[in-house]
Amino acid sequence: KDPGDERADIQLCDLVLSKIDADLAEAFVLYEIEGLSTPEIAASLEIPIGTVASRLRRAREQFRKAVAWIERTLQREGRT
Repeated sequence: KDPGDERADIQLCDLVLSKIDADLAEAFVLYEIEGLSTPEIAASLEIPIGTVASRLRRAREQFRKAVAWIERTLQREGRT
């Protein structure tokens, strides 16, 4: 893979994550990118497991909305 493409992917991921509430993004990154389990995240953030599950659900929802928004923006700008 081209290093430029990889940089662009990272920038796009950062952009999407910047559109998500910080507490939700933190749990999302720990689970989806770092590979921590729900109990590990709960222990790390010192929050109940149910709260982790709720944050992950809400983060995924916000992530999908942010991706859709970015896709619409790029289409309007003629970049896709």
